[in-house]
Amino acid sequence: MSSAQFTDSTSYLVQFTSNGSINKTNESKAYLLNNVVRLGIRQKAISLNFNNNWIYGKQNQQLTNNDFSSTLDFNLYKTLPHFFYWGLANYNTSYSL
Repeated sequence: MSSAQFTDSTSYLVQFTSNGSINKTNESKAYLLNNVVRLGIRQKAISLNFNNNWIYGKQNQQLTNNDFSSTLDFNLYKTLPHFFYWGLANYNTSYSL
């Protein structure tokens, strides 16, 4: 029989990513930005993840994208053996063209 060894330490994750495109010609200008923020916490008894995405864009000074999405999920392992609780929450909003 083998088993994994767990420590009492907590692992944290913080991540930010941003990318996009910028296009400019003599007649028009457009850009689109994509931003992501992730947060995570892990222990022996719990894990928690929080993800956020935001897309923003304009073309010729007119808004084309303004979309936001956020997700939270967690797992709680400190209950009965081979049994755990979990949860999920989600929020989305989008700019309608």
